[in-house]
Amino acid sequence: RLRADRPTPGDALDILDRTIIQLAAFGGLAAESMTRTDGWRFLDLGRKLERSLHLISLIQGALVLPVDPEGPVLDAVLDIADSRITYRRRYLSSLRIEAVLDLLLFDESNPRSLMAQLRAFENDVDNLPRAANLVGKSVEQRMAANVLNTVETTVVDELSRIENGSRTSLAALMKKLGEQLPQLSDVLTLHYLSHLQMSQHLSADGGAPA
Repeated sequence: RLRADRPTPGDALDILDRTIIQLAAFGGLAAESMTRTDGWRFLDLGRKLERSLHLISLIQGALVLPVDPEGPVLDAVLDIADSRITYRRRYLSSLRIEAVLDLLLFDESNPRSLMAQLRAFENDVDNLPRAANLVGKSVEQRMAANVLNTVETTVVDELSRIENGSRTSLAALMKKLGEQLPQLSDVLTLHYLSHLQMSQHLSADGGAPA
């Protein structure tokens, strides 16, 4: 039982609501008012990376091991991923795992989907400053393209298939992506943000490296 001098659950919800509003306002400010220099690009990279990893974790925890009935779980996953209204408007019918996975993983018209995040991530990486003498794609460009290709070459019907009580293909894909993305983040950190190694120097106007 909560003591009188401690926050109540209602107090906690009020704090969370205010925090969400503040974060949404900050996100809107960054999206609409921040100039598209390298600073914004790294901010966007971090946002896309975190959103992708959170979605991967959500799907791993909720959809790899099916339950009966699964409808309430699918509905909760859509709600957490801010995609419930999109799903209802598009499919109208009852919840189906194939449709949910397609919307959350592959549908680029859904800005919350994994594919939309990875496509924007690849675009940000392609526009990072590069050494003038670099021939071909950089390591991080190849890694970003490889992560995107991992999702693009996956068939949704295979992900929804249940084998031995679990969706093994879905689990394997989430595990692979959950390993690839942190590795890509580490490479970006090493090349651009680490003071222990030689890094790409960002020019004041966000152009090519100095």
